[in-house]
Amino acid sequence: MNIFQKLYDWIKGLKTPQWYVDLMNNLQITLIRALEQIGKEALASIKDKIIEVAGQDISNEQKFKIVFNFTKSLLPTLKDSVINAIINLLVLTLKEKKII
Repeated sequence: MNIFQKLYDWIKGLKTPQWYVDLMNNLQITLIRALEQIGKEALASIKDKIIEVAGQDISNEQKFKIVFNFTKSLLPTLKDSVINAIINLLVLTLKEKKII
């Protein structure tokens, strides 16, 4: 048996710790609830704002503040931590799709 096959089999045999599975489940539930509250139109507006700000010649902190303030004005009842998570999720998604 090849050494790489043994390594592959060993890695494949590792089990994900239960605490990690629980953490990911809780994060997924929280994000789904937040996205349901936001709605498609508001989410599209936030994406558009991120794309608009990405092209500006300012620091990343300033870009984040602009998008955060826009989102907060659009959805004033959301907690700051939820807004932060949603913005980061949208930025990652847009970067993966090479939109920004």
